Amino acid sequence: MHSRCSEFLSNPFTTSHLPIVDACSIELMKKEGAILIRAQLGKQKLKTIADILSDVLSVRKGHFVFPWRTKDKPIGFQYIFFIKEKPIFIQEQEYPIRIPLEKYYVEFPQLVEEDEALDLWRRKLLWNAIGKKSLGRGRSLTHQTPWETKELVKLLWNKNNGKCFLKETEKSNNNSGIPLSIHSQICINEGINDNEEIPENLSEVPVNKIRWDKNGKFIVEKALEAWIMENIDTPIGNSFRQKVLELNNVNQIMSFHNYLPFGVQGANIDVVVFSKKENGTIVAHILELKKDEIKYKDFRKYEREEINKYAKFIEKFLEVYGENFIIKKGILSYKPSIKEIKKYVRDYKGDTDWFYYEINCEIEEKIIFDNVKNLV
Repeated sequence: MHSRCSEFLSNPFTTSHLPIVDACSIELMKKEGAILIRAQLGKQKLKTIADILSDVLSVRKGHFVFPWRTKDKPIGFQYIFFIKEKPIFIQEQEYPIRIPLEKYYVEFPQLVEEDEALDLWRRKLLWNAIGKKSLGRGRSLTHQTPWETKELVKLLWNKNNGKCFLKETEKSNNNSGIPLSIHSQICINEGINDNEEIPENLSEVPVNKIRWDKNGKFIVEKALEAWIMENIDTPIGNSFRQKVLELNNVNQIMSFHNYLPFGVQGANIDVVVFSKKENGTIVAHILELKKDEIKYKDFRKYEREEINKYAKFIEKFLEVYGENFIIKKGILSYKPSIKEIKKYVRDYKGDTDWFYYEINCEIEEKIIFDNVKNLV
């Protein structure tokens, strides 16, 4: 056992990501020092690209990575890597999207088998991993909340009686490529936003030429989700933090997640953000995203059929992990008409906020967010 191994696991309460690997791809991951992602895009090419970006743009330096070996034995978890840099794109490569990893990673002598990690009799479930497995998600990355991260580290540590090894990837200079971004691809002249102009293979896509907006809106909903994941904790995301999350200090944000599985019927929560008040209370912000304008009756429908159910699910999760918390619910759509806003202000008595966005190419932030009540 390397004596420094435990130093890398001293603060396991962080966001983590679960890339799917097999015997070959885990060795390639060690060699290249990066999470490697490839994809065939299918018919909805722009949506699929935005879907991938919404996952990879949520990573941050220091996040834990648990490669999940699923396709051949042994099946389960044995390694912990650490995010080093933001994702990059290298055109014409078999794995065009790469997320650079730190030089050192942790290897455990014995893996935690899949049935141990996904044990349904354990009270503190790894619900995002279970959702990934049971719902067959074809995602580039599956995210875990800090509570789940800590639990998976505990499972690995206990299975191995505290024994682990600190090892090195073969390559550490792994950040040469085009930085991936949604924000920089908004309001660009002569950008591509037609599915017919996009190649079917991700490695051939000119990602720095895609324009993600049209007529003041995002062209696909996943692009709005990806923008939030990219900018929620950056200066560009100040409007979103203040107007939607009602946070003045970025350090209040504990973690943020997109497309979290909900229940067993295949539904997903678009965005979940966990922040912390000065008194230690956890605030769970739950957002349903709509790229287009909606009516007041749509708002009520989404609240009833989606938001309220999501809130109960997150509430039970935080109760199991023993947290003091409050839930804040919101629906974020394109800027609605004054007529629909007046209906909301006049008739609505619930506790779900209605937020809006609009794209303004004349300002540096490009995206404006606010509560629709402020438009009256």
